[in-house]
Amino acid sequence: MFVNVCAKETPFLQGKLTVFQPEKGFRFGIDSVLLANFVELRKGEVALEVGACHGIVSFILALRYPFAKIFALEKEKLYVECLKKGVDVNAFQDKIFIISADFNYPCFKPNSLDVILANPPYFEVGRGRSSPDKLKELAKKDKSLSIRGLIQGARALLKTKGRLYLIFTAYRTAELINLLYQHRLTPKVIRFI
Repeated sequence: MFVNVCAKETPFLQGKLTVFQPEKGFRFGIDSVLLANFVELRKGEVALEVGACHGIVSFILALRYPFAKIFALEKEKLYVECLKKGVDVNAFQDKIFIISADFNYPCFKPNSLDVILANPPYFEVGRGRSSPDKLKELAKKDKSLSIRGLIQGARALLKTKGRLYLIFTAYRTAELINLLYQHRLTPKVIRFI
């Protein structure tokens, strides 16, 4: 029997960062790096990464913005373990604060965040190929958090003039923009890749 542990130590950005990933299962990809490079943080702002997984997006932001204050929200225990190891090894204890919780049950007050960022699952349940690996399946399919749920939650938690940063699949662009407008969030910048 294979027990998945957070043992794969991955140096990144020429060794400036170390990320811990499970031996098997979901690994970070270029979409996480692109999201991190799209996000802008200003001094004094509080950011929340929804579904932080291994922490790569939060880690890149903490490296780019020395003043960063980022809450990394993750509900899967294995990824929380990976996050904790990464925060410790990269010495981000004063920048990244891990929250082991589900975004569907908010642990922040309404209108309390300046920035929310996420790399949500691209596929609806029943679409795309299925994976026998539970964590890979959760990362790819919106079973536990739909794009609608993410946008509703973000709308409630963001301050006036707060910003939501997402990376999302192009084939659902119309749906995404429609949902943003339905929840009174106006897309200001869209970067197609």
